[in-house]
Amino acid sequence: MSAGCAIVGSDVEPVREIADKAPNCMRLADMRDRRALADAINETLENRSATAQMRQAARELMLKDYAARDLYAAKAEWLAGL
Repeated sequence: MSAGCAIVGSDVEPVREIADKAPNCMRLADMRDRRALADAINETLENRSATAQMRQAARELMLKDYAARDLYAAKAEWLAGL
């Protein structure tokens, strides 16, 4: 996502947790529904304008909330408190 790739993810809680922070950052599909997954992939490939916006939203979310420099600093602080 930080590279600006389009993401089609499984509609499960851990993935939804990220998707909820930026609703336009990825497409979700039921992992047990092959047709829904294929439709989500096709939509991603065919709708270039929406996919470009999705890619941008994904990159912005990663830079804002998941930057390695911030995550590692927070983890080091947490570990120091153990």
